[in-house]
This record gives sequence, C-alpha cells and structure tokens, in this order.
Amino acid sequence: MNISRSQYRTGCKNSGTVKSDSVGTIDRPFGCPLDEPASIAFTVPGEAVPWARAGAHGTVRFTPAKQRSYAGVLKLFCGNAMAGRPPLEGPVALRVEASYGWPASWSARQRSRPGARWKTSRADLSNVIKLVEDALNTVAWRDDAQIVMCTAYKLYSDLPALRVEVTPCAS
Repeated sequence: MNISRSQYRTGCKNSGTVKSDSVGTIDRPFGCPLDEPASIAFTVPGEAVPWARAGAHGTVRFTPAKQRSYAGVLKLFCGNAMAGRPPLEGPVALRVEASYGWPASWSARQRSRPGARWKTSRADLSNVIKLVEDALNTVAWRDDAQIVMCTAYKLYSDLPALRVEVTPCAS
C-alpha cells in the first residue's frame, strides 16, 4: 500500500494540501474533521542565523540585533503558515533543515566529492534549533517543552534557506 507523505503525517487516507503560497503550506487532509491538527511547514530564504549568547554592556544584557531580527522573521513566516490558527496543543515533532550556500572557493570537483554536501563547520546545528524553538513559542506551539521529537540537519545547497516543519504527534 502506498502512503503519501501528508497521509503518513496525519494518518488520514484522503489527504492533500488546501493552502499553498510562497510563504508556507498547511497540509489539511481532505475528508478529515476540521478540528484535526495539520502540519505546519514554511521556508525562510537565506542562510540560517544561529542562537547567540546574550551580549552585555556593564550590567545591561541584550539580545544581539541579528538574532532578534531573524527570530522576528521566523515568527512572521510561521504566522503566515499558521493562517490564523492558534498554537498547537500537545506533543509536537520538529524538523529543521538549514541549507547554506556553497563556499565560493570550492570547485565543481570539490562539490561532487562524497559527503561534501554536509556542512561540518559553524554555525552549530544545536544553536540553529535553539533559535527556531525559542522564536516559535506562542506562534506554532504554546511552549517549546511540547517538542518531543526533533530531526535536524545542515548542508550546502545552491539555494540557502531554512526549512521548518512542525507536526502534531498522534496520541
């Protein structure tokens, strides 16, 4: 039996996408109850910004501007993908793909080497995940403690972007 990706996520046989735009998509199973939660997926163009330690001027602490503005962008894209729905309740699974541009100094031969696609240099993947988790609080979920499963990876790509998918976990 062949099961599509959205059928697998929702557990419904009659599924498909009901909303799709350049900002994000909401997978809603056709024929399933409207109160059944759907996955949220969106893509932020450009290289991902990792979480950074708070800076300080004397005793005054602050969040770095680049991190603060990227968190705002994540909230905006996620809010558009949510299409006015309230934050998800219960356990959720998070999938994060951070793709970065190929180094300009790499030749086509270097790019074609086995394993070359995987980015093993900074930024740390855990810091990218941390920023996504914190930025999507109260937007995609009520609290990042609801995340019970996380799949993440970083790689090189011709089109740098951060792809995020949030899926409610079945009871």
